Amino acid sequence: IDNLTKQVQRLMQLGQQPVILASPIVRLYFKRLTEQVIPGLVVLSYNELDSNIEVQSIGMVSI
Repeated sequence: IDNLTKQVQRLMQLGQQPVILASPIVRLYFKRLTEQVIPGLVVLSYNELDSNIEVQSIGMVSI
């Protein structure tokens, strides 16, 4: 969680809105894990993205 917090803070300082993209199976659990530490963090699953949306990965966090 510490690494995730650092990455989120770094992105916010750059004026970026961090969004976590997770598999549908872990999305809810990941959201629950992070909501106490990083309130307002957007956590989406691949299934929630429109096929016309272009995703730009600017980092990766492993748990």
